Amino acid sequence: LRERVKTWVIILFMGMFLGYAIAHRQGGPQRGQVQAPQPREPASATADRPQPAAESAGGTLLLSDFESEAELSQWEAHGVAASLAAEHATSGRHAARLVYGAQSKSPGFVLEDYFERHEDAGRWDRYEALAFDLYNAGDTTERFLLQVKDAGGKRYKEDLRIGPKEAKQITVPIEDLRTILSVSNIRQLNLF
Repeated sequence: LRERVKTWVIILFMGMFLGYAIAHRQGGPQRGQVQAPQPREPASATADRPQPAAESAGGTLLLSDFESEAELSQWEAHGVAASLAAEHATSGRHAARLVYGAQSKSPGFVLEDYFERHEDAGRWDRYEALAFDLYNAGDTTERFLLQVKDAGGKRYKEDLRIGPKEAKQITVPIEDLRTILSVSNIRQLNLF
């Protein structure tokens, strides 16, 4: 048996996997951040509703930009070696470097407890898109899954393929998620 190791550098906006964030500004999401786009208020929204702690004045919800070990530690790495890297950062000075090991049955890089501590961060109904950057440092095309889960356990999954030495910005319209799960109550983001 030949052991394969997948190495992907996630530049999050959303630096991330959002950092991981939901975002979309005029002109499109900024590369290298997981972020949220300009909010769209639902008809039932009230003006005095509290905003998520990570939301900027520009209407972007930054889940993680991977600029510190503290930001990286918000993610759970299951069968994945995660570290900060200066290479391939598209926002700030760092990106998250993820090495997926073949010996793990289902390796994943998961943001979950964050949504418990920051409930407003799970209110994606106010945004237009989830955006983040990936870089495949390997010599072969790699496949992984993006999974978003709501509080009721419903899941959105998207198959992603990234070519060798390829940088790719991933953008998922919130409308695509809305047809499958409750975008006002997100509880998990997973790259596996």
